[in-house]
Amino acid sequence: MEVDVLDGLLSRRSLEHLVLELSSSDSGEQTEGILQTLLECSCMAQTALFLAECGALPTLLRLMALESDARLGELAAGVLANMALQERVQAVFLAHPLFRQALPLAMEDADSAKLCEVVRLLRTLVSRPPATSDTDTSAEAAPPTPAATAATPPPPP
Repeated sequence: MEVDVLDGLLSRRSLEHLVLELSSSDSGEQTEGILQTLLECSCMAQTALFLAECGALPTLLRLMALESDARLGELAAGVLANMALQERVQAVFLAHPLFRQALPLAMEDADSAKLCEVVRLLRTLVSRPPATSDTDTSAEAAPPTPAATAATPPPPP
């Protein structure tokens, strides 16, 4: 049996199982464990894209916006913020109808840790707009860092 491993961490089957458990979990402790696992692997490109496309997004958005347990809302927002680091995932976020509804609700929360994660998500989306093509142009569009420009010798006279 061939195992389809994403980013060297989890198989697709394992992630599908986690997403199914997350959407059907009624235990805060179980949900927290799943979210912690997803938080650790959600910044990996293939895993983030898989999570965005496999049906985890509505559950993560619901947890971020409506969960009464602040820790679970914080973890869900952290998973989403990690996923947003991938340009292809940003396009999925922005196209999802629940995304624009969940953000204002999440911003109303008084929990500072959760708000930090929501702000990190928003900052990532604002500072890294989705690419218009399948190629990653972030390296080409990024301005040079001050250290890079200082180390660059001036052009010959």
